[in-house]
Amino acid sequence: MPMSDRTTCQPPRDDADACGSRSPLRTMSGVMRCACLTALLATLLGGCGGGTSGAGGVTDVPPGEIGSEGVGDEGTGGAAGDERVAVDVRVPAIDPGAAPMINGALGVLWAPATSDDVNGEPLAIDRLLSGSAEATTGALPGYRWYAMHDLESLYLFVTFDGAGGRFPSNDSESVFDDDTLNLYVDGNHSRSLSLDDEDRYLALPARAAAGQERPTAVAPAFLAPVVPASLDYRFCVCPGRIGGWELKVSLVELGVTVGQPFGLEVQVDQDIDGGTRDARWGWSNPSRGEREEDYRADSPAWNGTLMLTAPE
Repeated sequence: MPMSDRTTCQPPRDDADACGSRSPLRTMSGVMRCACLTALLATLLGGCGGGTSGAGGVTDVPPGEIGSEGVGDEGTGGAAGDERVAVDVRVPAIDPGAAPMINGALGVLWAPATSDDVNGEPLAIDRLLSGSAEATTGALPGYRWYAMHDLESLYLFVTFDGAGGRFPSNDSESVFDDDTLNLYVDGNHSRSLSLDDEDRYLALPARAAAGQERPTAVAPAFLAPVVPASLDYRFCVCPGRIGGWELKVSLVELGVTVGQPFGLEVQVDQDIDGGTRDARWGWSNPSRGEREEDYRADSPAWNGTLMLTAPE
């Protein structure tokens, strides 16, 4: 349905919103009671028209408009069973036969993927989470992510910021001090304040460490499984083409279900000149100057909300 229709289709918050009065229903006239109850029933039964619902009764609402049951008092709302969840990004489905070969190059098979949120804003990884003054001068980095799925696997592509012909570094003992993609997946959309063993946090270095044939994903040891067995990723700096991190991973291993909301954050460690990293950039987390007191870098509560759409 058109965004203009969706933005006006808001469930009543209380009797005052639904009926224009703060008096209980029992104090209204019969006509007012009838009109009010009719409006409430129309809302509950989808009376706004054209709304879309995911599996399990989860209904999309415009970004930023969380329903009264969408966020719990303890910051753990939005899990399965809630009636309304704000969705930031809808991830389209593709035919499994049209899935791309994982090689790190953004080819024509990525055309069906989304690279914008529901408001049409690009999925840019441009919020400075940490970094030196040198990394923040000049233009913002060219990191952007794309997503699609084939009912069995999630496909993600993150473009590499190779401005000026920069090549990713791998000279540090820690992958977090080199050019590395960081993915946080909250499969059950718990929006909890800290990671638990049902969340996935993966660090994907751009280049292999010394002695390795190819780069290897790592994850904190307290998360299980540490790295999904199905994960397949490649990184490429491709002359004349858009290159970066390309990956495929099983929805089952991520704990993600089609039609149900899940959390995702995409961050990139940027190492411009070797040595320790110069900056970390994020998509959903608040930038360094906009954080609240309870901010934690690994908190699923700061993830964006995605939903995998069913095939058309």
